[in-house]
Amino acid sequence: MKFKKHLVDLKRVRTSLGRDMESGLCLDRNERVTPLPQKNLEEIRNLITSATLSCYPEPDSLYCKLAQYFGKEEGNFYITNGITEAIHVIYETLTNPGDEVIVIDPTFPMYSVYAKAFQVNYKSVGFNADLSLKTDQLYEMINDKTAFVCLPNPNLPIESYLSVSEIKKLVQKCKDHNVWLFVDEAYGCFGAESAVNLIDEFDNLILFQTFSKAYGMAGIRVGFMVGEKNVIDYLAKTRSLVESNGLSMAIAEYMLEHSEIMGDYVRETKLGRDFLREELDSMKICWYGGDYTNAMLIFLQDADAVKDLVSFLKQKKIYIRASFEAPLDRCVRLTLGPKAAMEKFLEGFREWKKLTISEETFI
Repeated sequence: MKFKKHLVDLKRVRTSLGRDMESGLCLDRNERVTPLPQKNLEEIRNLITSATLSCYPEPDSLYCKLAQYFGKEEGNFYITNGITEAIHVIYETLTNPGDEVIVIDPTFPMYSVYAKAFQVNYKSVGFNADLSLKTDQLYEMINDKTAFVCLPNPNLPIESYLSVSEIKKLVQKCKDHNVWLFVDEAYGCFGAESAVNLIDEFDNLILFQTFSKAYGMAGIRVGFMVGEKNVIDYLAKTRSLVESNGLSMAIAEYMLEHSEIMGDYVRETKLGRDFLREELDSMKICWYGGDYTNAMLIFLQDADAVKDLVSFLKQKKIYIRASFEAPLDRCVRLTLGPKAAMEKFLEGFREWKKLTISEETFI
């Protein structure tokens, strides 16, 4: 049997993490960390009809809702199976083996995974010692050999953000070299302004958005692209039979119709973030981020302490993210949420801190 060698060499694992998602506190994947209001949950359950399950779904209604919500036309949107599929689509439709792409690093790992899968040269833009993005390097790397630039904005795990005016300069730089710019706005609703209106001015700009983060619907796996109609029409040539399943698209519509759910959760998360920051400051713990996303880095003394904290909290069914490469190997990433969730994390963190290390370790 014949396999593609470059795919044989590509290491992939399932994302199952063994979390107790019903009774645990999941602070490791930037999901919604508190349950939906019961009223909304019941209304979502009532969306399920026999036809929802037995018929092939028709996505027109969601396209209409997206156009109304953003003040654009239906042809400006392409619904995808989360942003992950959107990334797959741009590699499949806009690159050839040996092409160059430019992406911030570290960032969402699927950018590099698909670069390997499609045999594309992955050029990364890093961060300075103060954790600011090397924007000068980004501009310098763009040339006529570049197929596209991907800018997660805001970015994680190191939070960075370019304003709309900065995006406009970057997309013009890309246009001067006939290069695509993809702006991944997965975390956009937590404090960043969307660049969505720039699509009316630049046909080389595509935005990615999702229902996974601020909307708190990671389980439905619905994202979408926004761009100039002819470009969207081209990208959509690789679409499957239908963009998503009927239930997921119905839930996405519901969330657009009830955007106050997202707004309330974002407000509660910001209050929880402010509380967490104050408590960490009182313990002389260094942290970074949370201005534009629903996550923060917390700095411990070394990688061993990180492993110990992750293991300690996991026993309490509190899940946080670690295993970053140096110099972030002494960091944990914490999903932000309402105050009650942050209090539960701090309770476990203080218990671990008291049992393992002295106050001076963090200074």
